[in-house]
Amino acid sequence: MSQNEMDAYRELIRENIRYDDYVREHPYDTAQLDEMVELMVEAVRSKKKNIRVVGNDFPQAAVKSRLLKLDSEHVRFVFDCLRENTTQVRNMKQYLLTVLYNAPATMESYYAAQVCHNLCVKRMTMQTEYYMQKQQNILPCRLAQENYHFESSPVRSSPRKNSS
Repeated sequence: MSQNEMDAYRELIRENIRYDDYVREHPYDTAQLDEMVELMVEAVRSKKKNIRVVGNDFPQAAVKSRLLKLDSEHVRFVFDCLRENTTQVRNMKQYLLTVLYNAPATMESYYAAQVCHNLCVKRMTMQTEYYMQKQQNILPCRLAQENYHFESSPVRSSPRKNSS
């Protein structure tokens, strides 16, 4: 593959992921983004019949097709994955290729799980704070007087009234 073809793929990938916009918004991520772009260019222009991703050999054409479909949201997802990873990565090149390749297939589920997790944590925090305040008798007067408590939901439309 000629240098012109390689440059053309690099430019196409940068355009697809809105490289300039991302760099403008996140200048501190430029070096990592450049590494990702070069890794994608390398995989896209590979002459190998198969490319190993996640320990499996995939046809180079399938890997090429998926990488050329990545957009700016996929790149943001990859950066989120990198920031949240707490395990040691032994082969960064394979890890990045795997995350990039899997981004279109896992991004929506990842963010849906994050939303559910955050809502659950918020609910548990609210319930814990309520019960701690109740034990310490430091509930706001109105809530304490109305015998307010949680049942199945941390937020009630109206406090429960005493029936006595």
